[in-house]
Amino acid sequence: MDKKEVKETKKAKKKELHKKAHKVHEEIKEESKTEEVAVEPKKRKRRNKKVEGYKRRNALVEVIIVCIILVALFFVACNKTFLKTNYTKEIGSSKISIDLPRFTYYVGADDEKIVFKTLRKSQYTRRFFDNYLETGPFDVYYCGNSTEPYYYNEEGKYFILGIDVTKKFAVKTITVRYSTVDYDLFCDSLNEKVEDNEAK
Repeated sequence: MDKKEVKETKKAKKKELHKKAHKVHEEIKEESKTEEVAVEPKKRKRRNKKVEGYKRRNALVEVIIVCIILVALFFVACNKTFLKTNYTKEIGSSKISIDLPRFTYYVGADDEKIVFKTLRKSQYTRRFFDNYLETGPFDVYYCGNSTEPYYYNEEGKYFILGIDVTKKFAVKTITVRYSTVDYDLFCDSLNEKVEDNEAK
């Protein structure tokens, strides 16, 4: 064989090897594509499950938050004073009526005091009640030589001994101290209380 023929056979062999290598490469590509197609739905399923899990969890959190808000609104709406600006209580022949700032929450009452809570600033709350006692339906009343004023409501037949506003964190406690003792016996009842406290 001469050199030309040897070169041509070598070229032909190289071409053939190249074609075979190319075929193998194409076959590998196609196999990997089919594998990817088979793997892709699995990945999608996993991803979908995760997304569904997040959606369920978010929906549950939203339901819990809505329930908490509804319960809070129910308690607020059922409160005696939160949506009102006045509190009224009847004791025997006396009818106690106290004006309040809006959104004042009624806590409880006994024979000598009524307790409310509010988020309003202490100074505004204090100013509201000072103004209410000075300009409201009260007559200022003093016992003997005492300089401490008491506020008598002739129509309701009761005394306001004082209104205290105390602060604990953001919540302010309003304590209304009152008495339904008869007008003529009021000072004597105060003296008896002082004597009882001293005896204790």
